[in-house]
Amino acid sequence: MFDRFVNRSAMILFLARTQARTQARTQAGARAVAVVALALALFVTGLAPAQQAHAQSAVAAPSLRHFVEFRARVYAPFGHSYIVYGATDPGGAVVQSNTIGLAPRSRVFGYALGATGIPVPATIEPSPEDLSMQPLVSFRVDLSPDQYARLLAFVAQQRAKDHYWSQLFYNCNNFTADLAHAVGGIEAPVLTAVIPPAYVAAMSLLNQ
Repeated sequence: MFDRFVNRSAMILFLARTQARTQARTQAGARAVAVVALALALFVTGLAPAQQAHAQSAVAAPSLRHFVEFRARVYAPFGHSYIVYGATDPGGAVVQSNTIGLAPRSRVFGYALGATGIPVPATIEPSPEDLSMQPLVSFRVDLSPDQYARLLAFVAQQRAKDHYWSQLFYNCNNFTADLAHAVGGIEAPVLTAVIPPAYVAAMSLLNQ
């Protein structure tokens, strides 16, 4: 009788311990699952906001493509060559643009005196006509990041110095050629003492 009681007690104790271990393992497993679920929720909802913001901005901000466009328009008595540069979106629409080109500061006396070969003070800032008139001739070149960086460096250097214009020795075509050479990979005609529409047209043919 006593032996039967002992055996039954041992069995009950064994079952109790087994149940306790099982319950502990179940609770530990539940805690582990909860921890994993919490970590996943935190990651998705904001534990790594910088990573999420970077991913969202990469999707939201389309990649831009840089370009330079060489233009020439009608302007008495010779015409004028100038440059537009900036960026387009993936669809080809211009989203950033800047205009630059060499011209006499004095639009009457500067052209008249500079036409004789005498250098006159000049500017590289765009004139109202550069921004409003349709060019007679133009062609565009897509630029690599390195080329665009060289273009920006050239523009910064030119903005920091004084300029002079002479129809015979250094005119808007010379400035256009210097910018093309600074960017690299763009050919420019050697003969610059020609009317600007003819110069840009010849430049376009060289770069086809």
